[in-house]
Amino acid sequence: MRRVREKLVFKEAWRSYDEFIERFPFRRRPEKIEELTPEDVYNPGADKPRRDFFYYVEKKLKPLGHITVYNDYAWRRAREDLATFKELLKILVDDDERICRKIDSWDRLKGFGGDKHYAKKLLFLYYPEEVIPIFKTEHLEHFAAQLGLTDTVDDRCRELFGKSISSRGTSVGEKYEVYQGVFMEAFREVVRDREDSHALGVALYSLYPPTKPVQPAASTTRSVGEPIGEMPILFEPVNELGVVMIFGMIYKQLGFPYIVKVRQGFPDASVIDEDGEIKRIEFEYKASNFLRHRHDPSQCDFIICWENDLGDSAPDEIREKVIAIKDRLRELL
Repeated sequence: MRRVREKLVFKEAWRSYDEFIERFPFRRRPEKIEELTPEDVYNPGADKPRRDFFYYVEKKLKPLGHITVYNDYAWRRAREDLATFKELLKILVDDDERICRKIDSWDRLKGFGGDKHYAKKLLFLYYPEEVIPIFKTEHLEHFAAQLGLTDTVDDRCRELFGKSISSRGTSVGEKYEVYQGVFMEAFREVVRDREDSHALGVALYSLYPPTKPVQPAASTTRSVGEPIGEMPILFEPVNELGVVMIFGMIYKQLGFPYIVKVRQGFPDASVIDEDGEIKRIEFEYKASNFLRHRHDPSQCDFIICWENDLGDSAPDEIREKVIAIKDRLRELL
């Protein structure tokens, strides 16, 4: 039954994919990129059904390749810096560009840096028959090790870029080009079309799961209470305590399968995200309170608040950490 349900989910996702490509046919017609409006890119206030670019990428096409999205900072940056976003899309869909440049160029748009999962998913969406939907570099490393391809990957990297895959100077895009090339070559008899590429990614995660949720170590000193069930809340919160209560009801929908600990002091909580990594959280009623309290942003990974009232003058290192429950509830309810 599970496989039947998965097949139905994937079938519906591919239908949504065809809608996406029809609406945003940028590989076939790159000139259409110039017609993009801010509302086409990201329009969270639109009446349903939404048809903006990043709603497809994050929501409707999620079964074709999962990316963890904690807030809409990157989507808003793409909408605000539309000219840069258009330039990066043109590079991404240019058949003459190498994969490494298609990925590394996204450093130019704030919110798309780091391991560039978002750019990698966009690459898959426009080249589904040529790219396996695996977006985390560490997962690619894991699968290569499981398949006995680690030496092949390193040899290919030296051949293409004159350096080891593990060199500090090897970029995210260069690594992605190498891993994708080695994997596609290894499975060239299997991958014939977009469905095969997607199925291969699903199979690798099923056969060789790269991470498992980290379980908190047992302790003789009890610092957390007994598990409790969900509880209803009728009205919007008016303080930080209300934010904590709502978070306790919807933390899984926000991308955190487990709560490790809630404590007094900064940061307020530890959680485990969907990649099995421990993240530190600070709760605030309004995001601006984080600045008022003069917390060190390097000591927490996310700011969970009711309302994001930060202006454009707030530091990017703080703005990109904000998860505003008020905004997310609109999507969840």
